[in-house]
Amino acid sequence: MRKKVFGRKLGRSKTTREALFRNMAAQFVGQGSMSTTYAKAKSIQPMIETLAGLAKEGSVTSKRKASALLGNSRKASNALFATVFPESKKSGFTRILSMVSRKGDASKMARIEWSFEKVAQAEAEKSSTKQVSSKVKKA
Repeated sequence: MRKKVFGRKLGRSKTTREALFRNMAAQFVGQGSMSTTYAKAKSIQPMIETLAGLAKEGSVTSKRKASALLGNSRKASNALFATVFPESKKSGFTRILSMVSRKGDASKMARIEWSFEKVAQAEAEKSSTKQVSSKVKKA
């Protein structure tokens, strides 16, 4: 029986697992997306969602909390607070996309990324195509 056991152990001790999650979160925030195993992506997603909520708030307290969660990684913390989060969203800042299984051990792979970047890029592309088509019609 499961008895409300939360999270995944991933074959690691508590301190090693915390360090793994902290390093993965810092890497994700710095790069904006990351490829990893599906289990690790599912495990780290709540931590990243928490960081996104703190960054959206933007207060000094939230900056300190985010710095503590990221392990005092100044580069990742600055990148997190430089990211513009949509005001309309309260959650769902990340998405996990399935990838091809890894060749060596056939473990399920996934890509975790910000969910709103693609939307912003698509809107920018639509607006640029509208501007181009309006220029073409005038000429």
